[in-house]
Amino acid sequence: MGGPVMGNAVNLSLAVLVIMTDGAPVDATQRALDAYLGVGQHADITASVPNAIEADPTLGGLIDFIQAQTVTQYGRLDYGGVTYFGARINCVAGGM
Repeated sequence: MGGPVMGNAVNLSLAVLVIMTDGAPVDATQRALDAYLGVGQHADITASVPNAIEADPTLGGLIDFIQAQTVTQYGRLDYGGVTYFGARINCVAGGM
């Protein structure tokens, strides 16, 4: 056996959580987070997380595709009992 079976596509939703310390001034933290999200007027937008995903949409051949779709929960959020400043990048991925 060992080969792919036609018609058994798997699609899943996943989120990439980008979090930063909440201790810096809000404007500096927002500018840094926006650069990671690829929004705004930043010289380093090409180094954003969505652009990194688009640069290798098969994750080195491990899946058929992954695509960043939306950003949610922008602002202060709790993770592991600690408050951070961050956002979720919602992605869809799939393979056969």
